[in-house]
Amino acid sequence: MAKETDAKGIPLKADHPAIGMGIPIWSFYFMFNSFMTLVGVAITSLVIYPSQPGLEEKIDTLASLGFGWAYLGMWIIKLGQMLLGINLGTARVASRVAVPDQHVYQVKGAEGSKLGFVLMDTEGANGSFNRAQRALQNYHETFPLFAVMFLLAAFVCPFPAFVCACVYSAAKVLAALGYTSAAEGRIPGTMISLLANTVLESIVLLAGFKSIISRR
Repeated sequence: MAKETDAKGIPLKADHPAIGMGIPIWSFYFMFNSFMTLVGVAITSLVIYPSQPGLEEKIDTLASLGFGWAYLGMWIIKLGQMLLGINLGTARVASRVAVPDQHVYQVKGAEGSKLGFVLMDTEGANGSFNRAQRALQNYHETFPLFAVMFLLAAFVCPFPAFVCACVYSAAKVLAALGYTSAAEGRIPGTMISLLANTVLESIVLLAGFKSIISRR
């Protein structure tokens, strides 16, 4: 169903869950990310860590090398990326620009002010292509951080890290296929990939914390 737009093609209403909940955008992101982190830490603490043979020895190795700070540093990098995403989400809601658009172009010149903004085509084969392209870019944006988290997590919990990688990859494909069909179709796969990513990050977070504490 086509969204109602203004004279220049911008939707009349921003499409974001926080608006329906009646809360500030930053509050929504803070609560959502805090919840996901708690879920990841709970899964790691209650399920993954207790089942890992030789975990304490690996933590001791990290501690002896002082490498726990590298693990925590990687998590801080992840936190910085999250804050950049919140900044983008807040600006997107204020502009009312919907996905998959990432930029709004304006035609300049004497006649430019009479024209609408230049946005992505969302209809038919062109729309499917644009959303598929955006899904691939979503993957590229998150992959570097995921790859480093995977390598760090795999040292202390190799098989759980492998499972997270499998789930993450499959979920990203699912999200891409859904996104190609419709913007809303990306959500199920994205949420599954986010959970796998969060568990991986929690393995890194707790390993770094434990190795630093063990040196004291």
